[in-house]
Amino acid sequence: MTDDEIKLEFIRSSSDGSRLQIKTISWDGHVPTDAWINYDSVSEDASPADVDAAMNKALADTRYFSRCQKCQTLNPDGWMHDSKICQGCAEPYLSVAY
Repeated sequence: MTDDEIKLEFIRSSSDGSRLQIKTISWDGHVPTDAWINYDSVSEDASPADVDAAMNKALADTRYFSRCQKCQTLNPDGWMHDSKICQGCAEPYLSVAY
């Protein structure tokens, strides 16, 4: 996924528009579960550029997103094998089966 695709799928405004929310992914064995959490407040007079800057700040937050060192793709934390490699690259490079 591109960074913009990650924004579309994993970052949104709350229903009242006052907060940015991030979709997190956790795993129960082999079953993923997602949940939306509040990330940061958004001013009611924020411009689209301000909202985009806040989204970029969220993408850079390593508590929620990391860039795979093998494929250079940005991923939500729940799609990472560890802090350095995504699940997709862990399979061929580390012989991990997901």
